[in-house]
Amino acid sequence: LFWDLDADVDQIVTDWFTHLYGPAAPQMTAFWAMYEDTAQNTPYNRDAERGWVMSMDREFFARTDSLLNAAEAAVAASNISSTDSADIRERIRKMRFADRVAQAQAPFEIFKANNGDIYPVLAAKVDPMDVLAEYDADSSLHDVMDGSLGRGSLMGAKAGLKNIRDVWDATNLSEERRDEILRMLAEGADTEAARALGFITDWKVAGFFYAPTAQGLRYPFPPERELDLATSYPTSNGDIAWRDYTVENAFGVINFRDLYPDQSVNYAVAYAHAEVEYYGRKSRGTIRLGSNDGVAVWHNGELVLVSDVSRPCNPDQDRIMVPLSRGTNRFLVKVFNTQNNFKMTMRVFDDAERPIMQDTGLPE
Repeated sequence: LFWDLDADVDQIVTDWFTHLYGPAAPQMTAFWAMYEDTAQNTPYNRDAERGWVMSMDREFFARTDSLLNAAEAAVAASNISSTDSADIRERIRKMRFADRVAQAQAPFEIFKANNGDIYPVLAAKVDPMDVLAEYDADSSLHDVMDGSLGRGSLMGAKAGLKNIRDVWDATNLSEERRDEILRMLAEGADTEAARALGFITDWKVAGFFYAPTAQGLRYPFPPERELDLATSYPTSNGDIAWRDYTVENAFGVINFRDLYPDQSVNYAVAYAHAEVEYYGRKSRGTIRLGSNDGVAVWHNGELVLVSDVSRPCNPDQDRIMVPLSRGTNRFLVKVFNTQNNFKMTMRVFDDAERPIMQDTGLPE
């Protein structure tokens, strides 16, 4: 185009694919077009990276895999020279590796973007560590993926996927029940799946409160001094009232930042209150929770946890034994955030480590 502004751009692209892929040009053109269309359809804003991966679901990768298979078949069926065939098959192999990198990264990015969409992770067919091992063993792939950025991304995906699979594996369920929950996830019934995994999904929340110092977790705000879900609390930023909230993701994550988008999350405190009915025998149960950042928990009015930490939110970061009462068990959770992400999640187990469903009061 530098020397001919009237040149046919589409023809230039067609010639490029023909020169590079020969008999596989139609299939590889379609392969590249899928990624290009995904990029072009992503809004240009701070969430562009998330938007990029949101279209990369299992159907997307099934189609790219089919196109790569068809490209290899087209080369095998052609009568081009063995040298040209080897060159083209090598180019296709490298694109298959690039596609595997995307398959390894996409489930975790979708999980992060959707505040806990775990189905793509549990259904993922490509392990990030397998991709990284393939990269390390074959120097010819080093021009496909940037070593430091790609490795960091895959290592991050590995750590994130391990957290997700650990939560799944740590839930005491029969194989039949696991299959049922996977069907829930596949159908988008994430709230029902969260309940089946023991996560509390129905809450009352109130926020934000701001401490006069950075010690917000230990500063006693009104909800913990005298709990009254029907009242509101006057503050310098206006009255704070309790509001109902139902979790809509499979890991039971409350994203306080999304709940109160107009308020600063820096050194802020939010409260969440839930009631869990329990109809099993009286016993010691376990609450498992995660938070970003620090967290305090009261069970039936008794303080059972203070965890003054700075961390990303993942399920089951803290585990506390509590005496489960037959009937209603009341939980008040206080989360103190320093900056940026502001989340929490919690689930309850009986003494046999079975998750208790909030809506039935019975263990799974």
